[in-house]
Amino acid sequence: MKKLRFLSIILILFTFSCQKEISNEFDFVGQWIEKEIRGGCTIEFTDNGSAFLNLYSNDNVREYAYRFDEEANKIFFSLPDNPDSEWSHKYSYDGTSKELTIWSLYISNLENPSKTILIKVQL
Repeated sequence: MKKLRFLSIILILFTFSCQKEISNEFDFVGQWIEKEIRGGCTIEFTDNGSAFLNLYSNDNVREYAYRFDEEANKIFFSLPDNPDSEWSHKYSYDGTSKELTIWSLYISNLENPSKTILIKVQL
């Protein structure tokens, strides 16, 4: 009986020690498109801290540096050659539906910020 209890404890410890913490930032790397809006916003997050943003489905893709603050639920963007130009957007990530929502990505009324829902492109 002691061996069975000991084996159970070892199995539980082994299971927890093999789990890796992966931040949401890792989940964000890749291309995202605006949900249910053909020709809407696209964002591509790279693993080197660059984001390529196209708000209006034209050839005007702009490169920004980005970083996530998971505690504050904010994405910070800045111009690649000017880190002092940083601004932020509130975001949420639904791990179940795998939807990324970013507020105020489009210019809108401050009292009623725009809400952009994006889904990740699966390659």
